Amino acid sequence: MVKVVPAAQSEAQAAQERRDREAQSKIDRNMLLTNIALAVFACLQLVITAITLRGLKHAETAAQAADAAADASKRAVEIATDTAQRQLRAYVVVGIGVLEGATENGQPTGRVVVQNVGQTPAYQVSTDMEIAVVSEGQNFNVLSPDDVKRVHMVIGAGHSVRTSQKAAFSLTAEGLAAVQAGTSAIFISGCTVYEDIFGKTWSTQFCHIYRGADLGGAYYEEKNLAT
Repeated sequence: MVKVVPAAQSEAQAAQERRDREAQSKIDRNMLLTNIALAVFACLQLVITAITLRGLKHAETAAQAADAAADASKRAVEIATDTAQRQLRAYVVVGIGVLEGATENGQPTGRVVVQNVGQTPAYQVSTDMEIAVVSEGQNFNVLSPDDVKRVHMVIGAGHSVRTSQKAAFSLTAEGLAAVQAGTSAIFISGCTVYEDIFGKTWSTQFCHIYRGADLGGAYYEEKNLAT
């Protein structure tokens, strides 16, 4: 048997192989470091993204909270303003009137007191009245604010004015008897329209009824409306 022994490498070849192995090893180390760096970078990106999303969520929540707070503050201001205006505005009422001339063949005349019971003046106070004889069960409508002829009158806080209206008819004996018997009534009704210091328009509808032997007056509650 013949044993073949490889020829010994030259010194130059051995040195070249060592350089190649070192170069390959360096490349492998660089690739490993690069992969590690990429992995770390990817992890950092995930963390940054998560933090960003969380921050956006908190920012959105904070924005919503800020909007809610702004809305609540706005409502509080509106409520406070409305409350202040209600406390300071004019309030015009019409007291029970006086009926005169309700006699046979007489022309009934109604006189009422229009008073501002509010804290500030009432402007452009306008009052229109009507007098009518209404039978029991008969439908009756009070003047609406749109029916009132506007005038320029001012009633200061705590002050009042008197206004009157004469009926366009005369009471007959039968009509007066029905009123005294209570089957009919004389209605003094009307509406007052006014403005407060804040420029808002308000109205007071009133209706007073007179009947019975003494023609005593009373409020017709269902027809007395105020804004």
